[in-house]
Amino acid sequence: MSQRNHSDWLLLVDHQSGSEMTLVEAIQQLSPTVHTVRVNSVPMALSLLQTCQTREQPLPRLILANLQLPQREDGFHLLAALTRAASGFGRLPLVISSPADDRDRQEVNQRGGTYLPKPVSPDEWNDFLKTIHYYWQKSKV
Repeated sequence: MSQRNHSDWLLLVDHQSGSEMTLVEAIQQLSPTVHTVRVNSVPMALSLLQTCQTREQPLPRLILANLQLPQREDGFHLLAALTRAASGFGRLPLVISSPADDRDRQEVNQRGGTYLPKPVSPDEWNDFLKTIHYYWQKSKV
């Protein structure tokens, strides 16, 4: 079954395969019904979203992206592409994660995304996952 046959799904954009598997597994434990689609680059994410839009398939309820894709500028490119009014994706909730950095947080928030620092400790992971779950629930139509 194609991931785009699911009406409720989360798009994870992260070039680091080890971290995305850990995150997907953690999200599945917190919310077993969340279907997660992983891509590892900005072009893949935008292509997938454009395909969904063209084929009138459901868009993700939430997009979770690493700011470093692998460069910081790549994450900001994704943010700009999604928040551009003409894209049709401006209503999609977008959570950007990276190592804690006030400058990144401010810039992400100013550009219309939500910034979460990348978790390091088990307590930070718990808080991070609870916040993702909150945004997932909040995005439910």
